[in-house]
Amino acid sequence: MQGDYIFDLVAHHCVESLLLDVYHEVSAGDQMPQPKHTTDIGLVNHFSMLIHKHCREYTAVQFYADQLHVTARKLTGICLAMTGKTAKSMILSVLLQQAVRYIKHTNLSISQISYEMGFNDESNFRNFVKRQTGHIPRALRES
Repeated sequence: MQGDYIFDLVAHHCVESLLLDVYHEVSAGDQMPQPKHTTDIGLVNHFSMLIHKHCREYTAVQFYADQLHVTARKLTGICLAMTGKTAKSMILSVLLQQAVRYIKHTNLSISQISYEMGFNDESNFRNFVKRQTGHIPRALRES
């Protein structure tokens, strides 16, 4: 059972990595070419790809809005309409998913993981994880 879960997790990461690599090759630099008639769902999909690519370095909605050539307010409004989540909560959700994945499936110390996730201070990382999950990172690792 555990082996199947790990296999599924590895397969998911491989596909995700391939999709991000293809996206990176297709787009010119980090600037997203924006067609004139992009649908809202298309914008949210592009936003999601950018989050997965940059969430460790950038957690501000404005960065992503700039990449998508929209205002932060418009991006948040479209995200709310399409997903029921704000743009900021989508960013934090992906950041948390990646952090929990590191905590549960690596042997890195919590300090190393906090650095990998872009936090300058381990205590800020611990507080972020606790606020989002209700558990400290060590408790997540032990579960």
